[in-house]
Amino acid sequence: MVYYRQRIINQIKSASNTTEIDVLIEYFLQRMKMNNVNGHIIQRFILCMGVDIDREKTEKHSARAMSNLSYAIDLLKKLQNHS
Repeated sequence: MVYYRQRIINQIKSASNTTEIDVLIEYFLQRMKMNNVNGHIIQRFILCMGVDIDREKTEKHSARAMSNLSYAIDLLKKLQNHS
């Protein structure tokens, strides 16, 4: 799962807008659901994604990448609260 999360983070950093981030995260969540991943595991995945993205923000990135990472953290927090 670490590779999977890192792949998503790299795509988030390179996203051109927030809509792309929304679609990206929704795609990966739907993909896990289609593969019958347990809901508890999906919740842990969302939590770990938030931690990994927060850790990624400590590194030096472009302004857009930092903005994308912040947006993704906010989105993941909303997903955590709704589940």
